[in-house]
Amino acid sequence: GLARYYDITLVTDAPETVDPAMRAAWPVLDADEFVERARDFDRVAHQLGNSAFHRFQFDGLLARVPGVVVSHDVYLGNSQWYLENVDGTPKRFRATLWRTHGARAERALEVEGVDTVIQRLPCHLDQLRGAMGVIVHSRLAQEVIGRFGGVMEGMTRVVPALRDLPPL
Repeated sequence: GLARYYDITLVTDAPETVDPAMRAAWPVLDADEFVERARDFDRVAHQLGNSAFHRFQFDGLLARVPGVVVSHDVYLGNSQWYLENVDGTPKRFRATLWRTHGARAERALEVEGVDTVIQRLPCHLDQLRGAMGVIVHSRLAQEVIGRFGGVMEGMTRVVPALRDLPPL
């Protein structure tokens, strides 16, 4: 793994929830500590998915400490909708949708409804805009970024998800 080549530090907004085995293997910083020490790091890899658990990254860490984004999901609308409607961040989903897809997305939202729009439009530009590069796990994800990501198209690489396969 990466630990053969890099000193790894885990960054989270909830250090108390980090698995004890991971805590024993690598140092853990909360997001504010990481921002204060960002200059101490040669490379930054943000692990990002379609979950409200990534809020601390969405809400500033990505912009404050740029790096490569490892995007486990290129469709991020569910997390943005959740943060707007359940967690109370006003107009978050609509604003992100507008910045990523423009007026046609607003019209689609009116005509097709939120569930269809979340399935059809990735709603990810805010999260990828400041990235130094983007890693995805499939060619399909790379194509979606190419179709909807504009400037990110040439900065996206496919690295298949690594996993141990059971013996045949």
